[in-house]
Amino acid sequence: MSSSEKLHKILAHAGIGSRRACEELIEQGRVTVDGRVVVDVATRVDPESAEIRFDGETIRSEHTVAYLVNKPKGFLCTNHDEQGRKRVIDLVPDRRRVYCAGRLDEDSEGLIIVTNDGELTNRLTHPTYRIPKAYVVRARGEVTVDDVAKLREGVWLAEGKVKPVRITLKRKGKENSLLEIVLFEGRNREVRRMFAKAGFPVRHLRRIRIGNLDDRGLKTGGWRPLGRAEIEELRAWDESTPERRPTERRSSSGPSRRGGPPGGGGQRRSGPGTRPSGGAKGGPRGPRPSGGPGRGGGSRGPSGEGSGRGSAPKGSGGSGRPPRSGGSGQGGSSSGPRGGSSGKGGSSRGPRSGSTRGGGGGGSGSGSGRNGGQSRGPGRRASR
Repeated sequence: MSSSEKLHKILAHAGIGSRRACEELIEQGRVTVDGRVVVDVATRVDPESAEIRFDGETIRSEHTVAYLVNKPKGFLCTNHDEQGRKRVIDLVPDRRRVYCAGRLDEDSEGLIIVTNDGELTNRLTHPTYRIPKAYVVRARGEVTVDDVAKLREGVWLAEGKVKPVRITLKRKGKENSLLEIVLFEGRNREVRRMFAKAGFPVRHLRRIRIGNLDDRGLKTGGWRPLGRAEIEELRAWDESTPERRPTERRSSSGPSRRGGPPGGGGQRRSGPGTRPSGGAKGGPRGPRPSGGPGRGGGSRGPSGEGSGRGSAPKGSGGSGRPPRSGGSGQGGSSSGPRGGSSGKGGSSRGPRSGSTRGGGGGGSGSGSGRNGGQSRGPGRRASR
């Protein structure tokens, strides 16, 4: 830095404490600049050239860092523990003097910021700046809507009345209830004491959001550095800052697959009134009929079966004997009620129709026989 800054700001950035706390330390005469005691909080110095000491130790302005940590259960938010228990600051790889901005008790888990920025810590912990912290609470017992309304009105604790910003009942049961609660401040075991006072001891507590920072993508015990924009948003947070609640992620499912071979269309099924598509397996093609229903098309009557280039549900390639219909041949098809057709490329239609050999209009049916087919009506014998 080449320009001068306020002394208490330099101390705060060095991790001594919040700006307000550093002002008090200056007034107490515990800070010296170039060997001279300074008690004026408005003093400005150049941290690059001046020698600043706090309680005799040299203060060096260092680059501020901030990490978002997903604290596991059993870790302490402290820098010193005589019993040697696990600390949150040990989860981050930074060996500089960092500390937790706020607290989560040993039995709780969730988000906490580890930093060496005293000003940022002050903003995160002081209720004046109104940075919301959201928690998921699993409480013992069946919490009703009336109980939630009472908690929303506030609970009296030893230090005064504590009132949540928001509280929502997510799920209730005979043994456990799940709630989400949002607070601006984080007093010592505040959430646990609130629910205990209401008669619902907390079984599990997890902080899921700080401001607009949430725990998505951050595993328990994991950490990530905060970006500059995220830090600046926390520094500038006030009542007008919009609170963006994370939307529930939808699990991405693969594209739906349809039946049929890869790269081709799905198998088409012919329904009533639809023309079958595709050719029949193994059936020879006949000449285009002169008076039939189009090119190799098949049509069905109530008791007839078509064949030829159309697909036949029963049999393939022009063979098969459908019920109450006869005839054979190659080419198109025709059928009427109880009608038969015969001949090479020929057909006859109509009820009780006999057979002809050879020509005729239309396509041939899908019965059996040689070049000439036959069909039988109930009162008339087919002739060859």
